[in-house]
Amino acid sequence: MRLRHLMACLLAAAPIAATTAAPATASPPRPDASTATAATTTVAVTISLHGPSEQQLRSYATAVSTPGNSQYGRYLTTAQLRQRFGAQPSTVTRVSRWARGAGFTVGALDATGTRLPLTGTVATVRTALGATLYDTVQDGIRARVATAVRLPPRIAADVAAVTGLNEQPAQPMSLRPTTAPNSSRGSCLSASTAAAVLAPCLARPDVEQPTATGRRPVVDVSGTTGAVVNGRLDGWKVPPQLPVRSSGVCATSWASPDTAPVQGRKAGSVSMPLCGYTGPQLRSLYGLRAADDGAGQTIVIVGAYNQASTLRDANTTFALNGVAALPANRYEVKTYPAGGARARGCDTAAWGQEQATDVQTAHTLAPAAKIVYAAAGDCTRLSDTLAQVVADPQLRGSVVSNSWGYPAEALSNDELAATDAILARAAVLGTGTYTASGVYGSATSTGMLLPDRAYPASSPWTTAVGGTTSAVGAGNTVLWQTGWASSATALNTRTAESNAPAVAGAGGGTSVREPRPGWQPAANPMRQVPDLAALADPNTGLFVGTTTEGRYGAGPVGGTGLATPIVASLAALAQARSGQPAGLITPQLWTRDPATTTLTDIQHVDAAVWTPQMSAAPAEPDGYLVRTDAAEPHAGRGWDPVTGLGAPGRTFVADVG
Repeated sequence: MRLRHLMACLLAAAPIAATTAAPATASPPRPDASTATAATTTVAVTISLHGPSEQQLRSYATAVSTPGNSQYGRYLTTAQLRQRFGAQPSTVTRVSRWARGAGFTVGALDATGTRLPLTGTVATVRTALGATLYDTVQDGIRARVATAVRLPPRIAADVAAVTGLNEQPAQPMSLRPTTAPNSSRGSCLSASTAAAVLAPCLARPDVEQPTATGRRPVVDVSGTTGAVVNGRLDGWKVPPQLPVRSSGVCATSWASPDTAPVQGRKAGSVSMPLCGYTGPQLRSLYGLRAADDGAGQTIVIVGAYNQASTLRDANTTFALNGVAALPANRYEVKTYPAGGARARGCDTAAWGQEQATDVQTAHTLAPAAKIVYAAAGDCTRLSDTLAQVVADPQLRGSVVSNSWGYPAEALSNDELAATDAILARAAVLGTGTYTASGVYGSATSTGMLLPDRAYPASSPWTTAVGGTTSAVGAGNTVLWQTGWASSATALNTRTAESNAPAVAGAGGGTSVREPRPGWQPAANPMRQVPDLAALADPNTGLFVGTTTEGRYGAGPVGGTGLATPIVASLAALAQARSGQPAGLITPQLWTRDPATTTLTDIQHVDAAVWTPQMSAAPAEPDGYLVRTDAAEPHAGRGWDPVTGLGAPGRTFVADVG
């Protein structure tokens, strides 16, 4: 899978020669184990048309988003956007006439005046566009790939991109902690408190080991006994001492109770696994007032599929989590027309978890805001759904949360160009988009062992959200925050080298596809990701509940798929305070006075979670130590590739609006 992932990245970055002036489209060659798509199969294609000047549109997007510019905050209506930057009527007529003559059915031009939908057969695509389509399997997902498009010379200058032929699966960016096995599969049934819900997930009798020479039992967690080695691991020492009693298998706040059986540490630096932060704990992390409720705002969540139990699951969880119920009239599921067959094999359970995480996060932070869930038909249609959200006049000026992405920026040049155009138009409309920077590590679904940044987070026209590990202590006191880059090691030897660590962290770094926007420092010619960060470590995640395989389960959830709706919801609160759209906030963040408290600069903290077990890992008598901010470089002063410029500070809501 990792080799295929790398090849996709290389192919997407490499231009392919065309016989006309058509835009270069990076299409993979015919993959192994693939078959030609049947000639009669229906295909939905989107033609992105050139407007009068894309560069002028991007200049305007920068101007309306930059404090101090005379155009700052002067957003256009959807009708004004179409009139000023949409394709010329002659362009639309010329391309539509060609498409009908080639055998396509031509749909209505979208409200931005740039996206023209076509429907045709595979045979029509091959004849009109010169592309051959193949059905293949990518990471278990049955999808379609295409060879390079060759546009006829008479329309080549009119077309900015052709999308829809290649089906690139996107990935949701939320995940459960590996310290809480099976919680995503519904094994933790609802109970009266968050701690009681999660207890069955973490308790596992088979970690009990007999006491041997040189070992003493030091942990007794809800009837589970372990033993430890009297040795050291990277400065952390497990102690030869009498059993330690814990009030439960998970902590209700960081190191509360402070019973992790690890010696050679400062008090409070090691916690038992957290049960998942409650609503009041999450709100306290960002210093919110009771009056900060997001009234009058709309938070749009773009995801794949729609889990019918989402509203019921949310209110079940809120009852356990100290959050008022979400009324049915403030939650809407929206679908947009989409042609063609659906991809098969997408992880619908993972997308259901992402939907639950986004909805529950948004309502926790902005309880009076309206939540709109925009459901793509499958995991290959997220960019199309995002485009339809941006073009929807009813959603202009909303905040849009994208807790998904294409790892390693692995998508075609045309897909990237078309999505950049969508996001730039969102900025012109005052619609703020917030996008997960990605996740990486052996403990994540991507399986990538090195940090990488996802697209569309790397687009200059969205706010990229990285991740923190955040410690909220007793009394909802914020103790510290650091970068989310965790590494777990079994405590069963004197050296860590003999154990393969399980790692997970926030994506980030320097883009290989996107140039530096004008508001980022000139030291690097490419876009730097992320812009800012929020709570993402699943070991200090939010308590989220969802139904999977017919059973309700609840427990902590993290990932940049949690951080993204956090930041989007805070932006909605900022808009509610100011009474106007915040739009694209990245120029404001990058050009702000560092002395302000809009953001909190995140520093390295040497801390850890001790857990008696980890999912998909062998039972260890001494458990595992999950270290925080374990990647190099650590989170530090100024921008870093894990937390960006920092986390939302105490005046973020007041300043950003």
